[in-house]
Amino acid sequence: MINDEIRKDCGKRVRIAITLCGMKLPAFGKKYRISFSHLYAIEKGERPLNQKTAERIANGVRQEGYSCTLKWLLKGEGTPPLKGETETNELEDSEALLSALSPELKIMKEASFFQQLYSNSIVSCVLDNGMEPFYAIGDYVGGLFSENLKEAIGKDCIIITQKGEQLVRRLLKGTKMGCYTLVCMNPLTKVSPPILFDYTIKTVAPIVWHRRRHY
Repeated sequence: MINDEIRKDCGKRVRIAITLCGMKLPAFGKKYRISFSHLYAIEKGERPLNQKTAERIANGVRQEGYSCTLKWLLKGEGTPPLKGETETNELEDSEALLSALSPELKIMKEASFFQQLYSNSIVSCVLDNGMEPFYAIGDYVGGLFSENLKEAIGKDCIIITQKGEQLVRRLLKGTKMGCYTLVCMNPLTKVSPPILFDYTIKTVAPIVWHRRRHY
C-alpha cells in the first residue's frame, strides 16, 4: 500500500510538471521521446518513475521554460517547477526571496496551507477544458469532502469515481438510484463524452478554493 501511494504521488507530480508546460502526455512524450504508454502508467501510479525517465521529463520541462529538479520529481522534496531560470536552491534557502517565487509555487504553497487548515480537503490541478471559463487548464481547485453526496448536487466538485478517476465537474442527479451525472460546463469542450450519465462515485468535494495558473 505504501508503494502504491508513493507511485500515485509521483504520478501527480509528473502530471503537474507536464501540465504547467501547457502540454498533454501524448505531445510531451512524443516531443521528448518517452513512450506514451510508459508515461501514462507513471502518471496513473501504475508504474514507478525511474531515474532515467525522470531525467528525460525534467529535461523536457526545462526546455519548455520551467526549472525542474529530479529531487522534486522522484521524492517530492524541494521546490516544484518554476517559470524561468530561477535557481531553486536560492529560493529554498532564503525566505527573503519569497517575492521572486513564480505564481505556480505561490499557488502550491497556498494549496499546502489550505490542506493543513482543513483535514477533510483535497486539491486538484485542472487537466482539461471541460469547465471553462470557470476553471481553465492548469488552474488549481480545492474542495472539502462531503459526507452527504446529495448536498453536493448542483455544485462544481472534485469528484472521485468508483473507478478511481479524479474529475472536476458539476454534479447532478442521475436517473438511477445511487448514480450521478457528471457534466462539463463548457459547450465547446473537446472532452468526450462531455456528460457522464449515471456514474457511481466514491466521494465528492464541492469546490471552495480556486487559483488561476497565472494571476
